[in-house]
Amino acid sequence: MKSKIFTTVILAALALTTPLRAAAPTGLNALSDDRLMTELAGRGMESLLVRLFEVNKVSPERQDAIRSYIASRELLDGKTKLTYGQKQELVHKIVNGIKASLESQKDPQMLMQLAAALIENGTDADVNKLEYWGENPRTQAELRPVAEAVVNILDKCAVEASAEADRIANTFGNAPSKSQVDAWQQMDTLHTYANYTKAMSTYYLVLAMDPADPQRKTLVEKAIEQLAENDNHESQIQAAVRNRIGKLNMAIGDYDAARKAFESVYNNPQQQILPEPTVYQQYEARYFAAVCDLLQKNVEAARKSINSVVAWQQANFDKDAKSQDGVRTAASMLEYRLNALQGQLAKTELEKNEANNKAMAVLMTLLKERPELRAIIYEQLMNRLPENADLAQQDTLLLQALVQRGETERTKKEGQPFDKKNVERAIDAAKEIVARKGKPGTSPELLDAAAILIPAFREKLGEHEQAVAGYLDFIGANPNSTNAGPALGNAMALLADLRKQSADDPKVNKLLDRFFPLAIGKPFNRKELAYEYARRLQEDAKVKEAIEYYAMVPKDDSRYLYAQFYTLSSLRQLAEEQGKGKEAERTQLLTQAQALAAQLPALAQAALQKAGSDAEKKTFQQMAVQSTLLAARLSHMLNEPQKTLDLLHGFEDKIQSMPNQDNLMGDALYLRVRSYMALGQNTKATEAHLSLLKAKGGAEGAEITFTLLRNLDDEFEAARKNDDQERMKKLAEARAALSGPLVQWAKNNSDQKIRQYTYRYMVFDATTKTQLAELESGQARTEALNQARQLWQQLLAPEGIEMYRSTLPADQAATANYGEPVVLLNLALINFEQKDWTGAQKGLGKLLEDRKLGTPRIFTTKDGQSLAVDNDQYWEATYKLYYSNFQLGRDDPGLLQETKNGLKRLYIREGKNTGGKRWGEKFDELRKQFIPEFTWE
Repeated sequence: MKSKIFTTVILAALALTTPLRAAAPTGLNALSDDRLMTELAGRGMESLLVRLFEVNKVSPERQDAIRSYIASRELLDGKTKLTYGQKQELVHKIVNGIKASLESQKDPQMLMQLAAALIENGTDADVNKLEYWGENPRTQAELRPVAEAVVNILDKCAVEASAEADRIANTFGNAPSKSQVDAWQQMDTLHTYANYTKAMSTYYLVLAMDPADPQRKTLVEKAIEQLAENDNHESQIQAAVRNRIGKLNMAIGDYDAARKAFESVYNNPQQQILPEPTVYQQYEARYFAAVCDLLQKNVEAARKSINSVVAWQQANFDKDAKSQDGVRTAASMLEYRLNALQGQLAKTELEKNEANNKAMAVLMTLLKERPELRAIIYEQLMNRLPENADLAQQDTLLLQALVQRGETERTKKEGQPFDKKNVERAIDAAKEIVARKGKPGTSPELLDAAAILIPAFREKLGEHEQAVAGYLDFIGANPNSTNAGPALGNAMALLADLRKQSADDPKVNKLLDRFFPLAIGKPFNRKELAYEYARRLQEDAKVKEAIEYYAMVPKDDSRYLYAQFYTLSSLRQLAEEQGKGKEAERTQLLTQAQALAAQLPALAQAALQKAGSDAEKKTFQQMAVQSTLLAARLSHMLNEPQKTLDLLHGFEDKIQSMPNQDNLMGDALYLRVRSYMALGQNTKATEAHLSLLKAKGGAEGAEITFTLLRNLDDEFEAARKNDDQERMKKLAEARAALSGPLVQWAKNNSDQKIRQYTYRYMVFDATTKTQLAELESGQARTEALNQARQLWQQLLAPEGIEMYRSTLPADQAATANYGEPVVLLNLALINFEQKDWTGAQKGLGKLLEDRKLGTPRIFTTKDGQSLAVDNDQYWEATYKLYYSNFQLGRDDPGLLQETKNGLKRLYIREGKNTGGKRWGEKFDELRKQFIPEFTWE
């Protein structure tokens, strides 16, 4: 990508619009709930806002999102004068709710303003601390959420700016106006600038991360790659880019690369950098080159670099007090860090004390000269005190004292002053004691007490997830400790609270999965928890483990019947998962399930007699029916068709008036139809289906039919997963045997409600015939595809399109000009396979042009998160359209060139994502064959 000139872009990007402001309300009563909550937050009416949250049961995430939105407005409102504390509070609210609120933010200009405000008010101070004083876990912890928020906001800004640019470009027509072009250029520039700023801001995030985190290097490499696009004269920001690249390399310990970047700025050989680096840019490069030497622990080189920096700044900066004070303070920080380094590397105690004393002297002098820095200086001084020294070098008694100081803080009553740092230090000391297991001075009692206090301290700090993990760690390491029982109770109580706050939090679920086995097993034997854990395992598809825990549910447990029922369904599910070569295991599981199924009706009947409410009675009646259905399914899976039919005799009578009667009947019908077919009684299978449809009527019969088809589809998918071609073909034949008569029955029915389903059944019939054809080979496949093709063509005939329209609401029917998209797609794909390039081109081109197949990537939800995944249907259609065009282009040079250009544009737009994972190789084959000279990266 060619770099943009940024000399005026920064101001333009930040001043495109004024910050968003809510319209002035006419009174709180006139506002909707969301607007009312927003208005209360904006007016600072916290107590009323909290009350409204409670009344409306607003989730914590939604509360944070509302507060975040208001905080964003206040921080961006230049008319409001805010103190430093007020700004920090707003930054905290924005960061706390940004995940929930970011999705709704669509204005890229406002997003850029917000990112700039967060950088200025939320990252700069902490970044300066880390850059000039060195890494500090507490500062890093404060910086990280803000830095992550900045990067996420800039990422969203880039996406929205790109989308807006595309929207504007789509309005160009053949002769775009100057205002259109200017608007497009503005958004395109904002998109580029957002990506550039994101790369620059990645440095803040990297600084905030643990040095040992491998993600640091990944982020740095990606940021440098992005910044390198602007390392040229045209960008006008070359010096700033080089300095940032140097810092990024320095952050991951690549000091040679960092020095090379810094030296290029302050030396600028042969004017590699234009415009010339300013005096401040040169100073920054010299200063951090010296920091590289410090971080590399090269005392001699660091001393030389620091002296050079001091001499250079005296010669090149203005002589006024303000300028000199600033650079002198920065030089003092270098001097302090050098002395601290010498103390760290000292070989004798005398040398170490001498260096540390010098370091402290520098700090004390700096404190007198710059009292406004006292907070950070005090922090550095404390770090030089014995209690803050390397705990691994301290006496065990001192460690015990630190733990005791933390315990004093932990047990303070509500309202008393609380020193969080003392508790955090106590955690470190307790960890060090535990690490000394087996060494002199560490008795088992001391180790046990220290270990149990670590999660207790976490709990006091409100770190409940870490506390639970700590309690579970303690139990795992010390199952026979007298503290193991209390640890289990504490973990259980905290988990209950965490589940109330967020029942679907993946981190909490992981803790639960650790908790249950410990609690249920020895020495605790909390078997009353076995049922709940078994259900969790089953829902997570860990069927085999679920069966083991269902077996632990006591017979006197009120959920024992449920445990047996779910054991039955788990055994069936486990049997279905047995693929080729595991027939014996499958049969054994099914036989075991059958034995259990025979016991369930009696258990359900006994529970029914003891039921105290109508709700309970309905539940147990439902369970008895489901047990019968499961038993029939097991017989079907064991290839016992007659037994399946016997079990289902009179099933309709048993399910009368049940709320899910149609679904139950559909499942039963599926088993009956499959059993009749297995017995070679296809006519009976069709008759059973049609007679049921006649009795049930249109909508109800259709629901049963769709349940039947769903079951067939599920079984077909299971066979496909196990590559069981024979079973797949039998299932396809079963579907095909049903679909034809189903069409005729609906088409010729006297009941209009039934006739209206004719089109749906015709689509089903064409689908089944196509599916069956695809399982054939050779001439049989060709003939079967031809038959399927005719069915799809009938659906696209005027009569078919009219039938399709009749299934749609009036407003949709008016625009349904060429039939259902799935019909056109299937016909086009058959045309493609049969090398009817014109037919394939016509159908696929129409679908893609009208955007009936979606976009290259679609969103899906997994584990509560929205994820973008490849749209394989879109990419298949796109690939086959291009392939068809290339085939037709052999006789049409114009079409050939147009297709080549289109493929180039596609690669320019999608890059390495072209085709997605499934179709990417196919697209690459086209590219290599038809445009081999083309590269897009």
